[in-house]
Amino acid sequence: MFGGQSSSTSGSVYLKSFDEKPGIEFLMLNLVVEGIGVQGPVVFHLHPTFLPVTQRIFATGRSVNFNCYAWGAFALGVEFADGTRLELDLAK
Repeated sequence: MFGGQSSSTSGSVYLKSFDEKPGIEFLMLNLVVEGIGVQGPVVFHLHPTFLPVTQRIFATGRSVNFNCYAWGAFALGVEFADGTRLELDLAK
């Protein structure tokens, strides 16, 4: 989707934490994008089952935090304003 790399010279994307509650099938994911290329809008490209399938968040201090609820693992694409594209496979 986005090349399979979760980091580059411009920045990185990673799963900071997740919250799983007994009896609830969804996970709360806390994703972070940070680095020198993280400026302006950062676009998160989610699995097609998400609505909306993209989320745009503006960076502050060269980082972005994105929280979402998910059911199962998926590959997440991230696009920086400078054109950098990263991918995080949450199944790994």
